[in-house]
Amino acid sequence: MIDEVYPAITVDGLTQQPAPQPGRFLARQPILDARGNTLGYELLFREGWENTFSGEPNHATRQILDHCAFIGLSSLTQKGLAFVNCTREALVDGLVTLLPAKSTVLEILETVEPDAELVDACRTLRGMGYALALDDFVPQQKMESLVELASYVKVDYQASNAAQRRLVDSMVRGSGATLLAEKIESQQDFNQALAEGYEYFQGYFFCRPRIVASTAFRPVASARCYELQGRDAS
Repeated sequence: MIDEVYPAITVDGLTQQPAPQPGRFLARQPILDARGNTLGYELLFREGWENTFSGEPNHATRQILDHCAFIGLSSLTQKGLAFVNCTREALVDGLVTLLPAKSTVLEILETVEPDAELVDACRTLRGMGYALALDDFVPQQKMESLVELASYVKVDYQASNAAQRRLVDSMVRGSGATLLAEKIESQQDFNQALAEGYEYFQGYFFCRPRIVASTAFRPVASARCYELQGRDAS
């Protein structure tokens, strides 16, 4: 449960103050260090109380940006970092700049192709103060330019084995990026990740994503997207 109360918010089905039926949802899952201290939260789009999502990534990213811009990141993350999944569109078109740089980590989805335009956009965003994370990282030569820019490299512990993670470590070592183990589901996973040098952790072993809902909504990111599209067309 979150400690802060902010307008028209419902968490895990419990309304924190009288409010109409929620209209926008997201989930948040903590990211912890080895001592259990919270670094921040990954924010995940949800379409309702069902704690899963399978849909169009650009839509999900815009909805997350809208939600964060309206409610405020400090309320959602208890003043920790907000890890936000980002599509190519959100990065290249600058939609992510709706969020404050000092408290936002831009998670570059594994489906985003690291071409020159994307890398240039990420370099610009890093220059603006945003931290970058590489989601579900798989070591490939084409990822080297993004590794150099990243603050965090996230590795799916359920989709990788020890040999693959050694390749990740050799690629990341010396880059300045910190290793983050995600989908940690057991004490054994946690112990193994610690032994392999991971500094941050995320997964069901610690906490499942928890739903946050808001009755109020202002489509900030969608309006910004239309503004950028109009500017490009002129």
